[in-house]
Amino acid sequence: MTTTLPKRFEPFVVPGGLKGQISELPLPDILQHLRVARSTGILSLVSGGARKAAYLSDGRGVFAASNLPNDRLGEILIREGKITVEEYEASIKAISKGKRQGKALVEMGALSPKDLWEGVQFQVKEIVYSIFQWDEGQFHFEESSLPEKERITVDLDVADLILGGL
Repeated sequence: MTTTLPKRFEPFVVPGGLKGQISELPLPDILQHLRVARSTGILSLVSGGARKAAYLSDGRGVFAASNLPNDRLGEILIREGKITVEEYEASIKAISKGKRQGKALVEMGALSPKDLWEGVQFQVKEIVYSIFQWDEGQFHFEESSLPEKERITVDLDVADLILGGL
């Protein structure tokens, strides 16, 4: 954490980051601090069986992940009317062969590369926004380099994510 930490954050400081309960340090406060500190790393959040993560680079949102089926890219694209159920099912077969779903959808002609990028951007926002509804759970921000396997990342202003989430 490169900036001076507000006093109320001190109980949540752990080596290389922050850790605590969402009920004691709300998500908007966490994200705002990470934005101002221009932090790079992964904010992991757990509530019940849900596990979600927001990836930050220099205080900006670049990716998000979730273990919930409704947060998967294909599920979101179907809900948004960007792909058909048939296209989704065909892309699932390609995933089982080790290919990423977005790449499979582009190769099939179901999505343009631009549509895929917009879909990923929408997915990231939806995952982050859904965490704003959590009243309880744990968070852990760990400063680290980001995983390089994600070929498609976004560049979202965390202040805009906070406003959208509220």
